[in-house]
Amino acid sequence: MGNLRALLSGQSGVLFAINCVTALSFAFMLPVMSLFLITELNTPPAYLGIYTTLTSIITIMVSQKLTGLIDRGVSSKHLFCFALCGIIVSAIGFSYAESFWHALLIGCTVMPIASSAIPLILTMVRNYADASGQNSAKINSQMRSSVSLLWIFGPPLAFISVDKFGFTTNYYLSISFALLVLLIVTLTLKTQTTNRSNQKKNGQYFITKAGVVSGLNCITRKYWQQHLYQWYAAAGHS
Repeated sequence: MGNLRALLSGQSGVLFAINCVTALSFAFMLPVMSLFLITELNTPPAYLGIYTTLTSIITIMVSQKLTGLIDRGVSSKHLFCFALCGIIVSAIGFSYAESFWHALLIGCTVMPIASSAIPLILTMVRNYADASGQNSAKINSQMRSSVSLLWIFGPPLAFISVDKFGFTTNYYLSISFALLVLLIVTLTLKTQTTNRSNQKKNGQYFITKAGVVSGLNCITRKYWQQHLYQWYAAAGHS
């Protein structure tokens, strides 16, 4: 109980809220992407491999560029806000997409910036733990566990929302969550400072997390496409 109280208090609680709401923002966009491409944009299933491969590679490349900015002392808070703007612009773009090529353009230009939000928040959590003398591995584990819990019910809610209200509503919900995170970050999150000796370590940590998150995004899309698309089709929407 004491650990939970510590996690939810002060700047740790702010980071916890940011982490959870950011995960919700992605939960209403990423899991339904395959369904969106196939049913809404009438994309041949074979093109899903093109989309997934290109967006994953570019996400890693963009993450490395952001890592270089962190190494040069750019505030991770500012970079995170930039990534949140990427979520908003991506969701707006997908809501107006009319073909696979429109979606691919968004996925290869803006979405890689948006996908950097999760590794960036984990980097901020690590920096906070190091600066406050806490166990960074323990805090990161707690943050990841909270995201895992959210992703138990987040994607099913996204598919229910698509079924009842359509894809556009999902993208608007994703935008709303991203705007909420921006508000929390602006009003309550303190700017973090990282000494030069830790910048290189954090940069390498960020590259690793970016690769992991990119891979998890691919696995997540495949998992929810396989299991929830069957439910969606069984409901008479195939």
